[in-house]
Amino acid sequence: MNEAGSNDRGIPREGNLEAPTRHPLDWTSGEFWNHAGLDAELERVFEICHGCRRCVSLCHAFPTLFDLVDESTTMEVDGVDKADYPRVVEQCYLCDLCYQTKCPYVPPHPWNVDFPHLMLRAKAVHFREHGAPLGAKVLASTTAVGKLASIPVVVEAVNWGNRQPLLRAAMEGTLGVHRDARVPEYHADTAKRRLRGASGDAALQLHVAKRSREDVVRFLEQEALATHERALKSLEFIEHPLWRTYVFCYAGGERLLSQWVESAGDKTAQHARFFRLLTEQITPSGIAADSV
Repeated sequence: MNEAGSNDRGIPREGNLEAPTRHPLDWTSGEFWNHAGLDAELERVFEICHGCRRCVSLCHAFPTLFDLVDESTTMEVDGVDKADYPRVVEQCYLCDLCYQTKCPYVPPHPWNVDFPHLMLRAKAVHFREHGAPLGAKVLASTTAVGKLASIPVVVEAVNWGNRQPLLRAAMEGTLGVHRDARVPEYHADTAKRRLRGASGDAALQLHVAKRSREDVVRFLEQEALATHERALKSLEFIEHPLWRTYVFCYAGGERLLSQWVESAGDKTAQHARFFRLLTEQITPSGIAADSV
């Protein structure tokens, strides 16, 4: 075997004995964005994958590719319509398992197969040419969707809608979520809301227990699941002589209002109390009395 990965007769060997290497994507070059060049590289790599098929047990990109090949007129990659290539690309989630664990033709093998990098290139070209569809934008905005869907009152409507066949059919048509797919149930009492009281505990540790600033930051990171930057900002807030009193107003106020709304009884009564918050001047003592 020579250093190029071939035997003395110049025939590429099966497999690769060297440690894998990875070439960076040259995304600044014009060739990277050339659609014809991309299709040619997809066809080359698909041909190698079709002859190997070791990755069939990984993500659905490979069964999709092999089904397209097997159902084509030639039963080879040249019989697959290039318009169907995006169906393979769409199924790749860039987990990198094929490159890291299965493929025997990754560089430095002369066939230079890097399936995840090729899928990333194809996704980038598609995004530049077509942009992201509405469904992808919505489903990728998990933080915004979670905040909206977990609002009290709203959360009940969302969970109800996810159980309605007609609305699920509409969701499938607009967002691409299959009508029979299991979707999560949303909750108003989220973990983040439950952990908001940790800021009050941090304030007590700082001002009453006289713990160090480093200890308080570490507490916020571990108990409130705050990032280091967020913990420092919270510490700045609870150290401020004016704003530190609001720590308990925010955490305790939300807890008080949530209990008040939920203790009203059925949904109609809860909606009525929520409406009162928007239209009346209600004192904390009055809310506490109604919650008993």
